Amino acid sequence: MSGHSSTEKSGDPAHVPAHGPGNFDFEGWRKLAADDPAAYFDARRWAIDAFIAAAPDRSDELRQLQNQLDAMRASAGSPLKAVWQITGMMQDHVELLGHQLDVLKRETDRLRARIAPRSSR
Repeated sequence: MSGHSSTEKSGDPAHVPAHGPGNFDFEGWRKLAADDPAAYFDARRWAIDAFIAAAPDRSDELRQLQNQLDAMRASAGSPLKAVWQITGMMQDHVELLGHQLDVLKRETDRLRARIAPRSSR
């Protein structure tokens, strides 16, 4: 590695492996984590912050979610347990969305039934 500290790298997107949609450099992230864990965590934080900043209308919600994920990871005790907890949280959210979709479909059907007889008059 160069003489730059990981702190200097954290603000420099040139030192962050690719992380965009469809362009995730797993090997680059793996190598950075293995070679310089501090730089990895700095780059990870930079990439997360850049993602949140790219969605200013949802930045508060995204920051809250990231804080929740960070707290889960910190308290899990192991990376595997953290993955299980985060997966469970995601499953809960997907189930809630499914329930909300069912409610929306029922309401849509109810409204269509009320509108249909009127339009045939």
